[in-house]
Amino acid sequence: MTMTSNQIIHTVLGLSEHERAEVATVLIDSLDSGYVDEDELLAEGLRRERTAADGTARYLDEPEFLAGIQRG
Repeated sequence: MTMTSNQIIHTVLGLSEHERAEVATVLIDSLDSGYVDEDELLAEGLRRERTAADGTARYLDEPEFLAGIQRG
């Protein structure tokens, strides 16, 4: 018998928090997220920190943030 995704979700939600975390970790690790260059990630973090510190960062209000999430 093959379970549907809804059946799997319902079953997993019945697990303990620790067991759900294990399932989530396996699922996230199974996604093909592509290669992340740690040096580029660090450089971007430092750039954002500088813009926050020097006052040139552009901050989003809630509607802008939510619109960006919906666009993907």
